[in-house]
Amino acid sequence: MFVKLAERHPILKKFHRPEFKGINHLVQTGELYLPSYDTCPACKTEWVFDLYGDIYGCTATTGQNNYKLGTYFPEFKLKADEVKEWQERSVLTIPECQTCEVSLICGGGCGAVAKDRQGKVLALQIVTPLRNF
Repeated sequence: MFVKLAERHPILKKFHRPEFKGINHLVQTGELYLPSYDTCPACKTEWVFDLYGDIYGCTATTGQNNYKLGTYFPEFKLKADEVKEWQERSVLTIPECQTCEVSLICGGGCGAVAKDRQGKVLALQIVTPLRNF
């Protein structure tokens, strides 16, 4: 509905640019976006080094001790096993994603939310698989 309204009133496009799961690309080009095997940037393209010398995998986990992955000051230490778990997180390693028809749209979601809700990084962000909605 928004796309049709924006076609009649182009000014609306300046105020709202859809970004949800590649919709912006679809609206702008009319083409589907590439599949997403991983939507969690933690320990891959995103790291947080806080002012206390602690290291976290992403901004969503910063300041929470149970998500601390190491320190950079006064001594550099990294919890290699935990970092590896974050780095291996993708729809190929999350058991619930391996049989999900929409995994390449979702990309597995947020690892921090998965760990918070299910106690482990290599879990689906939501408890109920998407195909059951």
